Formats: sequence, C-alpha cells, structure tokens
Amino acid sequence: MNNYKIFRFLELLWLTIAICAALASAWLFHNEGLNQAKFPLFVTFVAGVLYGLRRYQRKRIFPEGDQKNKP
Repeated sequence: MNNYKIFRFLELLWLTIAICAALASAWLFHNEGLNQAKFPLFVTFVAGVLYGLRRYQRKRIFPEGDQKNKP
C-alpha cells in the first residue's frame, strides 16, 4: 500500500468520524438538549479540522496524485 492510499484512507476516516459525530450531536440535541450534545459537537469540530489538515497535506505532497490514481 503506497503513501497516497494511506493518506486517502485517513482522510476518509476523519470525514466519516465527523459525519457520525455530527449526526450523534444532532440526535442528542433534539432529544436531550445542548448540554448532552456539547461533546459530540466538539468531536465533530476536531474531526473536521483533522480532515481538512489531512486533505491539505495530501494535496501538497501529491499534487498529481488524483489524476495519476484515477481509472
């Protein structure tokens, strides 16, 4: 497995975590209120930041990566 695939996998992992945490926070906010939804909102924020950093790093290190690895 080359580095490009590892970077892409980690990028998708952080995006998935951010989406799941956002859904959990919305559900908790609807059912329990803001006090119970604060931690999942924080996790959503952190996962979103890490997704953005990972994506920026991948684009910077592999500028031709998207074109080279597409079928």
